[in-house]
Amino acid sequence: MGRLKPLTPVAGVPILHRALAALASAGVRETVIVTGHRAEEIAESVGETFAGMTLRFVLSPRYADTNNAYSLWLAREHLDTDLYLLDGDVVFAPALLTRLAGTPGEAVSAVFPWRHGLNGTVLDVADDGLVRRVHLSGADRPPLDLVHKTLNVHLLRARYLREEFVPLLDTLIADGGEQEFYEAVLARSTRFPIRAVDCADLASQEVDDATDLEHADYRFGTPDQRRALLNGQHGGYWRHEAVDHDLLYNPYFPTEDLIDALAAEFRQALIHYPVGHDRLRDLLASAIDVPAGRLIVANGASELIKVLPRVLKDVVLVVPGFNEYESVFPSARKVALLPPELTVDAESLHRAAAGSDALILDSPNNPTSSAIPPEELLRLCKLLAKTGTRLIVDESFTDFCAVRYSLEGRLADHPNLVIVKSMSKAYGVAGLRLGYLATADTGILARVTAETPIWNVNGIAESFLRLLPRYRQAFASSLSLVRQSTDALYEQLSAIAGLDHVHRPDANFVLVRLAAPALASDVTAELFRRHGILVKDCSGKSLDSAERYVRISSRTDAENRRLVSALRDVLDRAERPPETVRADGLLIRRWRDTDIPARHAAITASRDHLRRWLPWATAPLDHEALRAFQRQSDEAWHSAQSFSYGVFDATDGTLLGAVALHARIGRGALEVAYWVHAAHTRQGIITRAVAALTEAALLLDEVERVEIHCDAANTSSAAVPQRLGYRLDRTEHRAPRTPAESGHWMIWTRSSAHLPQR
Repeated sequence: MGRLKPLTPVAGVPILHRALAALASAGVRETVIVTGHRAEEIAESVGETFAGMTLRFVLSPRYADTNNAYSLWLAREHLDTDLYLLDGDVVFAPALLTRLAGTPGEAVSAVFPWRHGLNGTVLDVADDGLVRRVHLSGADRPPLDLVHKTLNVHLLRARYLREEFVPLLDTLIADGGEQEFYEAVLARSTRFPIRAVDCADLASQEVDDATDLEHADYRFGTPDQRRALLNGQHGGYWRHEAVDHDLLYNPYFPTEDLIDALAAEFRQALIHYPVGHDRLRDLLASAIDVPAGRLIVANGASELIKVLPRVLKDVVLVVPGFNEYESVFPSARKVALLPPELTVDAESLHRAAAGSDALILDSPNNPTSSAIPPEELLRLCKLLAKTGTRLIVDESFTDFCAVRYSLEGRLADHPNLVIVKSMSKAYGVAGLRLGYLATADTGILARVTAETPIWNVNGIAESFLRLLPRYRQAFASSLSLVRQSTDALYEQLSAIAGLDHVHRPDANFVLVRLAAPALASDVTAELFRRHGILVKDCSGKSLDSAERYVRISSRTDAENRRLVSALRDVLDRAERPPETVRADGLLIRRWRDTDIPARHAAITASRDHLRRWLPWATAPLDHEALRAFQRQSDEAWHSAQSFSYGVFDATDGTLLGAVALHARIGRGALEVAYWVHAAHTRQGIITRAVAALTEAALLLDEVERVEIHCDAANTSSAAVPQRLGYRLDRTEHRAPRTPAESGHWMIWTRSSAHLPQR
């Protein structure tokens, strides 16, 4: 049984709930919902009232063989006053309703300029905003670049409804129009002009399929939800409003001329079978000047990496490197790059890998961007050959090097040398999924070929390989531009004070180490929240202090300058405590949107316990109120006004309570606030959490002291600072906020002098 479309969550909130909340915020006091399929679920989901609105339901028993004109006709007795009319699959910003309400006219429709991929009703709109004609789906239309698409949100006023709309609706149904859309009534209106209101600047989305839902989740999600959506997709970022300095490719290639040439072959390449693997090898050989007999063409280097464990068993990996190698060889022995510059030593690598099936490394390395000189690799290759060990070099980034570092021309001299290469990066064609393996080792060639299908590369990729030899000079020129842009990016990043070390790049990206106590997870999240920029958090790399490393992809000069400015903005901003702190069985981390159900359950279960001391706990808090609080919390974090955390059991993730740091008591000071779940009192949870957060706060350069403020009657709360060595600085009189408060507030303080010397 599928999910009902109106109850489909968009960024965690059902479409219908979003619409009702928007209507309530616009001052609507009564809403009529026409239901059909699984009507009981709709009614149960929203109840008889919602956000102060009265809800009424009209059942359409013929929902299976009628359309929304008939549904609206069933509710005709309610069409007697000014009203908003909207479909149940539309998500929109609440400000859209306000804009319609402020527009004169008896019939007002929200629209936006038509774009490719849309269907349904469109409007021919004059320069004065009046609709010249409503074009229904399938009807004769003017050129689509001259029309507007309806958002399916309308404001219809009482006079228009009474004098024209309802009579036309009655006639439509009487004439057998049960399967029509209600836009057919708008199309027949002649007495009252329809005014179109361009709402392209306001977020909206009609949700008809999975792609629509993805766009809606992104447009209506919080910055953290948006970033999680993108990270979960591992690509496709261009479909959304994000600047990608995470994934690695050439922004200067392919050229427009090459793209046009590919477009000319698109139809035929799409509908016909591509050539088989043998011919593909010939095409690739012509493009890269490597004999066809030494090549295997693949659907991206990732296909080859997945094959390698089926032909090699005992391997040694140089780490950090491309994570896929560690993923497919989970039990491989690992040799770490040498600090501080993260370099390799041929002798030590030989000793570690001698006698194994293969040693695998990247050059240039991902994420360090450092290339190993060819002579060093060839010396290593010779050493490994003595013990029958292959050297597998991933050269996916070697084209970006200032000098030619590729070993492709030395394959004949070193039969134990295997090169794996993605063409996505240097050639800028990540969507084609092209890669190859090159070696003179006939055994490896035969075994890998046996693991790959005859048609593993699509027809568009074949066309690209056929065209590529004509663009050698353009490709070389693009690499020169990438080199210049990356070198300039390196110089600009080196001038940022908040970076502890910037690694000089050989590839098209730069690895930076953040100055303590900054964490990559915090900085990358903040870059996206504030500037919509994606960079790579290297916390997951096999790298010492990986949590402080960030990898930044070089794009165009203008985009790189914007990235540098944004990074400086994030690092130069007022210091913030870490987003995650661990303490003796506790995980203390910044609140997330996904915590709302657990927060709601914890607060509800603890209300009697909390409302004695916390004014916000005196009234019930629903999920929507907690979402609003989350938005306020995010804004406060961004502006460094307060930092709110959940306290969780580090083992099972149970929510135990909350702590926060508030910058509301003057310069150089933060105030700690806290509460604990009623089921977890008297277990020392808050004492441990406050101790950890106190230390994190005092480690910030700008913070000289931390304070705890509590009412003298709240003895449990007052016991926390006493246990942690806080000093009672003073007592102040404040008006009681809850019945349990005495009005005598104790101000406890602890300074950075209490910390061990660093």
